[in-house]
Amino acid sequence: MRRSTIQTLSFILFLGLILWGGYALIVYLGIPIHGKVLLSQQAWEAVSNACDSEAFFCRGLMGLFPAIARTIGRANEFYWYVILSLLAYGCFLGWYAYRNGHLHLTFSIKPWHILLFFIVSLWLQLSVLSSASFLQNGKDVTLGRLLTPHQSVYTSDNAEGLQVLQDNFARLQKRGCLSKTRQLNDDVAEYSYKMRCVQQSFFVKVLPQILFQLFLLLILLVAGRFSLHLLRLRPKGVLLESVMSLGAGVCGLISILWLMAVFGIFNQTVGWIVLFGILLAGYKHARYWIRTFLFHTWEVSRPWHSFTLLCAFLLVSYLALNFLVVVRPFPIGWDDLGSYLNRPRLLVSYGTFIDKMSSFQWEYLSALGYLLYGFNSIFGSTVSMMTNWMAGFFALFVIMAFSRHFLGPKAGVLSGLLYYTLPLIGHFSFADMKTDNAVFALQAISILCLFIFLFPYGGDEEVPAERKWQWLALSGAFCAFAFGTKITSIMVLMMLGGVLLGSLLHWTAFIGVVSIAFMIFAKQNAFNVVDVMGRVGWEFITPQIFFLLSIIFGVSLLIIAFLRGRKMIGTSLRASFIIIAAFAICIAPWILNNNIQAGNIVPRFLTSAPSKYTPVL
Repeated sequence: MRRSTIQTLSFILFLGLILWGGYALIVYLGIPIHGKVLLSQQAWEAVSNACDSEAFFCRGLMGLFPAIARTIGRANEFYWYVILSLLAYGCFLGWYAYRNGHLHLTFSIKPWHILLFFIVSLWLQLSVLSSASFLQNGKDVTLGRLLTPHQSVYTSDNAEGLQVLQDNFARLQKRGCLSKTRQLNDDVAEYSYKMRCVQQSFFVKVLPQILFQLFLLLILLVAGRFSLHLLRLRPKGVLLESVMSLGAGVCGLISILWLMAVFGIFNQTVGWIVLFGILLAGYKHARYWIRTFLFHTWEVSRPWHSFTLLCAFLLVSYLALNFLVVVRPFPIGWDDLGSYLNRPRLLVSYGTFIDKMSSFQWEYLSALGYLLYGFNSIFGSTVSMMTNWMAGFFALFVIMAFSRHFLGPKAGVLSGLLYYTLPLIGHFSFADMKTDNAVFALQAISILCLFIFLFPYGGDEEVPAERKWQWLALSGAFCAFAFGTKITSIMVLMMLGGVLLGSLLHWTAFIGVVSIAFMIFAKQNAFNVVDVMGRVGWEFITPQIFFLLSIIFGVSLLIIAFLRGRKMIGTSLRASFIIIAAFAICIAPWILNNNIQAGNIVPRFLTSAPSKYTPVL
C-alpha cells in the first residue's frame, strides 16, 4: 500500500473517530438520567424546557458547556494538588535549567521511578483531599469531617450497619484521631480528622495494599514469562514482554486456582504454598523481573511543555485517585455485593468448587484476598477489590503496548489516557469492582497477538519478520479465558476470524465472516432482528429473510475472497485451525468438569455446572 494511501486512510479514520466520538458524547449527555447527574439543577431545567425528553442530541448539545463548567467547578478540591504539583515541577525545571543551561528535558527513567511517582501522587492526594471542601446541593461540605453515627443521621442504615459505624467511631476516638468542631444537637456533633492520623492511615491502609499488588504482579509476571519460554516466544521490548507475561500469568494462575477448587483444597495454606511455589519454581524469571524493575532504563527527550508529559501526569494521577478510592472494606453497588465479590467470598467460605465459579474466570483472582487473609478479613476484602482494580491497570497496559508497538512510542501514553478516562472504564476502576476491565484486557491482548502474527513488525520497521505460529495459539488462549470470564466474549472469536481471513485472503472475507456471525447471533436470539429492524424502519425484513440474506451475502463474499487469495488458502486454514484449537483446548477442562458435575456420559457444551448448594423447593 502506498504511503499516500496510508496517510489518506489514517486521516479518514481519525476524522471518523472524532465525529463518531463527538456525536456519542453529545447523545450520552442528552440522555435525561445522565444530564441529571452531570448538570446543575438550573441547567438541567433549562435543557428540559428547550428540548423534548427523547431529543437526545438537542439536549446533549444544549448541556455540553454547562456540563463542562460544572465538572471544572466540582474539581475545586483538587486545586491544591494541581498547585503543589506545578510548584514541584517548576522547582525541577529551575534546577534543570541551572544545571544544563536549557529547558529541553533529557533524562532517564526506570520502572521504579514510575512507582515512586504513583506513591507520591497517592500520598499528596490523600493529604489534600482529607481537608478539601466542595459545594454539594448548595452547602459547603468538607471531606475530612465526621458526624456522630446516630440513627437520626444514618436513617437508611439498619441496626447492624449503624453498629459497625459506631464501633469505628469509638476506635477513632480512642486513638485520639477526632477533634470536635461543633455540636449540632444533643446527640450529634461534627468532628474533624487530625492530620497525624491521616498520615498514619497512609502507611497502615494504603501502602500494604500497594505491596500486596506488587507481590501479585511479580507472581503473574514470573508465571507468564515461564509460559512464554515454553512456547519459545521472546517478545521484543520490555513493555510488550511485560504485557504478554502478565496475560499468560493471569491465565495460568486462574487455571491453578480453579484446579484447587475442583479438588476441594481451596484454602489459605495451599494458597500461600502455590504463590510462593511459583516464585521458587521460576526464580530465574523472578530475578529477571526484579532486575528489570530496578535497572531497566528508558531515555526521555521532550520539551518542558510536552503534551506527552502532561498526559503521563494526568494518567498516573487518575490511577492513584482510583486506587485511593478503592481502599475501603466495603463494595459499592449490588453487582459487587451480590455477584462479582460475593461469589469469590462464597467460594472461599466453602473451600471447594461451586457452580457459580465453574469456568476459568477472573473472579478466581478476585478470591485471593479472601483466600489468603480470611473471608471475614477487612484487609482481605480490600485486597480482593484491589485485584479487580488491577484489571483496569492490566487493560491500560495492553492498550499502551498495542499503541506503542504499531503506532510508535509517542502514542502509548495518549492512548492509555483516552481509554482510562472513559466514563464507564473509570466507573469500573473506582466504584463497581466488576470484571469488565479484565474481559476487555483479555480480548485486547488476544487481538494484539493476532496482529503481531499478521504484521510481525513494529511501527518503525518496514521489513516484516518471520511469522511465528505461537502467537495464534496465544490469541486463541486469551480469547478462551475472556470467554470463561464473560460468555459475550465469543464475539471476539468471530472478529478474530474475520480479521485473519480478511488480512490473509482478501478484504471481502472480513465482511463475509461478519455477515455469517450476525446470522449465528440472530439464530441464538443474541441479536434481535425484529427490534433492530423496527428501530431503523425496515419492518419488512423478518428473521427468516435476515437469515437467508446473511447466508447468501456471507458465503458469496467468502467465495470471492478464496478465489482472490488462492495462494494463501492453506495458510489461512492452518491459522484458523490453530486459533480454534487453542480456544477449544483452554475451555475443555471446565466444560468437561461441568459435564462430570451434571453426570453426563456424553459430554455437551455446558457453560455452567449444576448447583449443589441451592435448596430445591
